[in-house]
Amino acid sequence: MSMSSGGLAWSSARCAESPLWSPCLPCSRQASQIYWSSRNPGRKGEMAGIKLSGDEIGCIALFEGLTKATARDCIIDDDGSITFIVNEGDMGRAIGKGGSNIRQASKILKREVTVVEYSEDPVKFIRNLVYPIRPVKLKIEGKNSKAVARISVSPRDRAAAIGRRGKNIQRIKKIAARHHDVDDVVIL
Repeated sequence: MSMSSGGLAWSSARCAESPLWSPCLPCSRQASQIYWSSRNPGRKGEMAGIKLSGDEIGCIALFEGLTKATARDCIIDDDGSITFIVNEGDMGRAIGKGGSNIRQASKILKREVTVVEYSEDPVKFIRNLVYPIRPVKLKIEGKNSKAVARISVSPRDRAAAIGRRGKNIQRIKKIAARHHDVDDVVIL
């Protein structure tokens, strides 16, 4: 049996520990993967082909229920931290008053939670990914075959942009490639 809700479609295989037909977060036994299918795949920038696991679907459902903000994507990193991509204009709703929604989501999920605002413009989106660091210059080169985002930051912000063991730059590369077909991100 297959269910569809908006742009999401997933199989109805459920976890024995979960009473609902939904992804099971705590035990992560639902191994099914889904594809985010856009309503109009011909539009540029639509998210056709983004693969979400059962855990990611569950995290999105929990986050949207908690914040009332629409999450476009959820990325669970190897270290367990979660990044939500929210629609343009939903950032304030996602954060909540004084950061209350993010703190509550982090407490419930027992993981570090980061929220990034989506933008159709790849330069603005990458700028949002790099925030709170303010790039001196951000440019995307080679749009046809291989797009490379070059981010110039001040020398004092360079280490923060890269992150410990390259964590931040890897997250930025992964999300930029997933949403805007940017093959590489370089910090200058």
